[in-house]
Amino acid sequence: MTDPARIRRAIFARCREAGIDDAARHDIQLRATGKASLTDMSPAEMGRVLRALGRGSKPAAGGRPAGEPRTAALPVGPHTAKLRALWISGYWLGVVRDKSDAALAAFIRRQAGIDAARWATPAQSSACIEALKDWLARDGGVDWSPYAVAGRKPKHVPGARVLEALWRALHEAGAVRIGHDAALHAWVTRFRGDSACYTALPASTLARLHRELGEWLRGVSE
Repeated sequence: MTDPARIRRAIFARCREAGIDDAARHDIQLRATGKASLTDMSPAEMGRVLRALGRGSKPAAGGRPAGEPRTAALPVGPHTAKLRALWISGYWLGVVRDKSDAALAAFIRRQAGIDAARWATPAQSSACIEALKDWLARDGGVDWSPYAVAGRKPKHVPGARVLEALWRALHEAGAVRIGHDAALHAWVTRFRGDSACYTALPASTLARLHRELGEWLRGVSE
């Protein structure tokens, strides 16, 4: 398949089938090609994204897609993107060793006590999300509390909280001199060209910053 429009449609179709939202799709695209936006990609690069999303197939009689390894597929539904985002965040923080979907599927199987991650119910997937959040809070230092906003409801921005944890970890590793949030804000605005506060950045931009700080942290930690 070499027609960019057809590849783009196929990518969106597979994301719908797997319950992958735009933020998770951007992260997958970034990992596969180094580019977060499909608009910036060549047909060959979009093909790599399509392969990264998997081939997809209809479930066979046993409840899993024909020809698919029992241990590889993730649950299909609204929780998939959040599970993957948390797992990758754990990898950048040094909590998770293997950021692949296969490793995440193995975690879900163990956590839910099932033979295949794809068979996880919404309740089991939700429990896995909470287990991952607890793990990242305990071992990765992520503070999941919402941000206070004057005159408005508290604002939940999980991606910004992960960014703060990465910055603190870099400070503890001696890679940055000042570890508080103001220094992180200065780094984002002065050196990455994002004028808005990092708590207001889109998920795709936060994912890019996670990757940059995560690679930096893993480099100084090895």
